[in-house]
Amino acid sequence: MRIGIVGGGIGGLSAAICLSRIGIEVEVFERASEIRESGAGVSLWPNATRVLAQMGLLQTCLLKSLPLSSLELVNLQRKSLLQIRIDQEETPVICMRRPELLAILHAQVSEQSICVAHNCTRITTAGAKVAVEFAAQDARTFDAVIGADGARSLVRSYVTGVTQEPVYRGYSIWRGVVECDLGDDSSNRIQEIWGSGRRFGILPIGKNALCWYATDTRGNTQENSADNRKLELLSLFTGWPSPIPEIIRATPPRDILKNGAADLGLRGPWFKHRVTIIGDAAHPLTPNVGQGCCLALEDSLVLSLALQKTGEVERAFQLFGQARRKRVAAIVRATRWIGSVGQSRSKAAVFIRDQLLPAFFPLVFELAVRPIHRYDATKPFS
Repeated sequence: MRIGIVGGGIGGLSAAICLSRIGIEVEVFERASEIRESGAGVSLWPNATRVLAQMGLLQTCLLKSLPLSSLELVNLQRKSLLQIRIDQEETPVICMRRPELLAILHAQVSEQSICVAHNCTRITTAGAKVAVEFAAQDARTFDAVIGADGARSLVRSYVTGVTQEPVYRGYSIWRGVVECDLGDDSSNRIQEIWGSGRRFGILPIGKNALCWYATDTRGNTQENSADNRKLELLSLFTGWPSPIPEIIRATPPRDILKNGAADLGLRGPWFKHRVTIIGDAAHPLTPNVGQGCCLALEDSLVLSLALQKTGEVERAFQLFGQARRKRVAAIVRATRWIGSVGQSRSKAAVFIRDQLLPAFFPLVFELAVRPIHRYDATKPFS
């Protein structure tokens, strides 16, 4: 069996690894001139590190990251809204640079299986074959095709029959990675500070490095220069507690990324004929529970197990969709809800939030978030 994978990011490469290991011949098509990722960080929760362990890559990732032990959420007055242990699962929570994760995955895929500078323009099917057409190269034909081509996926348009843009959820997100020593007491703890319409999160990577993210309801979503992104952030977070201003100042402007928070709850099918979608192509998420990359890794493994179980493409794609849609829909709802609560802006809403969260947020975490982390993608059909 030969399968073409459109997209050479984390989802596409992890799919290539999982499929190759069950004897499927794969070819990965990346529109860029090289396999690369932006410089932000990525959090990998136990549901994802369990997949990395299954792939034999967790120990390699741990060399580039740091196991994290707890999650602490506070408001601007440093009142604790949530403090919870996150190191009690079989595999750890880690944070690492996205380019380093991509490099680890890339090293597992044969270079002969990767085609860069291949911009997919069209998918067509004829009988039991699928053709992938490109802007400047000859078309290729496969037994099946997987779309891992991101939130504005062309393959998703083929599968669903419509072009669907992710829906903007009302706030901007900045991300960065920086060399910064927070001291021993913060070296393995995720910290998030919630203000009025703004949040700031800090995730240690190890070796005095950390990744961070910031959100703002009132910020514009327009792309601007790297220097202006940094000035904008410094203005928005003036007066916020240490070490937030220091982190922003220490981050090189070129390492600060910005985009609008958006998601898409895909109601239509996840496959059509012999074509399916994974990762952000199937379910772009807001980053409020850190599951975007985690779900891409899960998708890759579950899809390979479905193909291994059935041996037949369309049946496997159907089984894959059945196994994933309910879980992903719940995560989309959870991330959307946490984002709306975290981005509360009015004084009354912020006051009520900060009074109520310490009482019920630990229960919400245990009932709604902890099961997300405990999901075992190695046994999706048991």
